[in-house]
Amino acid sequence: MLHVNERYVDETRDEKGNVVDYKYKYPEHFNFAYDVVDEIAKAEPNRRAMIWCNPEGEEHVFTYGDLKRYSDKTANMLRAKGIGKGDMVMVVLKRHYQFWFTILALHKLGAVIIPATFLLTKHDIVYRINSASVKAVICTGQGDVAAHFDESAPECPTWQVKLMVNGKRDGWDDFMAEMEKAPEDFERVPTHADDPMILYFSSGTAIPKWRCILSPMRWAISPPRNTGTMSTRRASISRSRTPAGAKRSGASSMGRCSWRAASLSMILINL
Repeated sequence: MLHVNERYVDETRDEKGNVVDYKYKYPEHFNFAYDVVDEIAKAEPNRRAMIWCNPEGEEHVFTYGDLKRYSDKTANMLRAKGIGKGDMVMVVLKRHYQFWFTILALHKLGAVIIPATFLLTKHDIVYRINSASVKAVICTGQGDVAAHFDESAPECPTWQVKLMVNGKRDGWDDFMAEMEKAPEDFERVPTHADDPMILYFSSGTAIPKWRCILSPMRWAISPPRNTGTMSTRRASISRSRTPAGAKRSGASSMGRCSWRAASLSMILINL
């Protein structure tokens, strides 16, 4: 089994084997999608990465090889639609499994994902799209959220690309149909560990504030202090507590939302 965590964390243990100190390490061009997910896919393509199911009884099992293939195809599809490094992409996909293809693909492109709730209305959408200069929206076809986006479109001059998952609507491209047509081979795009990865808006009833502005790629490994630590042990990104008596070496002091940012890049189940 590939222990990818050993590439990114140096641990100091006591005589009982307990971690008493640790230090994050990552290359200058670290990118979670390439350096964690794709690396596991190359070494163990049939290793199970995620089990997805819904209340209707539908179930899908995805291997790391599957995630690499689908994220590569999604990245090719998005690039063909003009999405590239630094572009802002709002994603409203509830718990659809296509979310995981999308976030990994955006990491690979160097684009910035803006996850958003399906409860947004026109006022919320216009504010977010214009504040972040959103170029593309990938939206669920369930409910009426797409109708709110369409209502907002005339007031959102930067928005160019519309993709829909689990539904059809005039003016929106079918995500799965477009993704399946895309080629599988995707050459690595140069990115930097400090390149932006994810952007969040705060929730609430008032005008939202930027909760976390352009969280960098490295936060998938090395989050700010006081938010829980991220561990790549067993090739998954998961939250862990700081061991009793352990120090935090090299942790950033920025922000509050690194856990939420990095958790969007984790593999849900690693068996």
